[in-house]
Amino acid sequence: MRDICIFNGGVKNSGGIERVAANLANMWVADGDKVTLVISDSCTESFFKLDPNIKITSLGVDHNISVLRQLGDFFRLIVKFRAYVKRKRPDVVMGMWTSRAMIATIACLGLGIPVIACEHSAYEKMRSDFKILRLFVYRLSTAVVALTERDTDLYKKINANSYTIPNAIKRIRYNERDDTNKTILWVGWISYEKGVDRLLEIWSEICKKYPDWKLKIIGKIPDDKPEYGKILDRMKNKYEFGGQLTIMASTQEIFNEYDNADIFVMTSRYEGLPMVLLEAMASGLPVICYDCPTGPREIIEDRVNGFLISDGDTKSFAEKLSLLIENNALRKVYGKNAYDTVNRCFNEKIVSWKWDDLIARCISR
Repeated sequence: MRDICIFNGGVKNSGGIERVAANLANMWVADGDKVTLVISDSCTESFFKLDPNIKITSLGVDHNISVLRQLGDFFRLIVKFRAYVKRKRPDVVMGMWTSRAMIATIACLGLGIPVIACEHSAYEKMRSDFKILRLFVYRLSTAVVALTERDTDLYKKINANSYTIPNAIKRIRYNERDDTNKTILWVGWISYEKGVDRLLEIWSEICKKYPDWKLKIIGKIPDDKPEYGKILDRMKNKYEFGGQLTIMASTQEIFNEYDNADIFVMTSRYEGLPMVLLEAMASGLPVICYDCPTGPREIIEDRVNGFLISDGDTKSFAEKLSLLIENNALRKVYGKNAYDTVNRCFNEKIVSWKWDDLIARCISR
């Protein structure tokens, strides 16, 4: 039995990093390991379901909007996390996302505890101060894990022990749809990075052509970016979508939403390896995505399991969306191929084997 410590910012939100941390923790506990989720936030109530054998430990340092306060919290967390690992002596530490990976790496220096830095976003999309610090700190990490081959090649220039391990999808179940729901689905953080404004621009044209179809957006506006919600409100008022647009809060029953949709869309300006895209494909949804710098291009085979659109080409995006709306047979072909892709490359067994191999090598070093 391995003693695995996952260090993350929190568990209360419904974001991709929280979902990945929960999935990994559940996977390892099911394999007989001891797993502790150490979080910086004081809230220990998890949005995602966790095995009761997973322990959550809070360091009591909540996220702060102020950059200056964040700098102070960075050093506070190093001290607090070092005290924790010195006391508990886990076999391996997983630092989830750049800031936590750097904190974990620094905190474990000289303790003989391996640290795996787990990245979840595109290599370039990082605060400038973190980019600089990462160049130095990641050289000290035992290993670095990226979600895409492209990013792994970049991390190898910092740390030769860099590997690609994709996110695992726990529920892979093909759902053949009829032609009754007429629902286009989008899921994620409602933020500028995720491009919801780009989606609404596209939908403003599409909804006029197909009045019996609706767009459903599921997610949450980040607490530190309320201004984006005001932008979207102005767009909704401008276009008067009426009943053709629904925006709802994040839900723990997200797979029901995938099963009841007909098309999945993603308009992100950048991604890591998006969990929601993989989950949608795992349920047999045809997908349309912008070819943003990383992520979708390593999942989607254009015109085989979906459409990959040149980033920002709204005209082409709208054309392909119209094509899927009008062609139920094509939706079924792409949806089945999407399911096959995820089942072949992203199932939990394959991902678990890759993690087990890496953890064994890190512990034995």
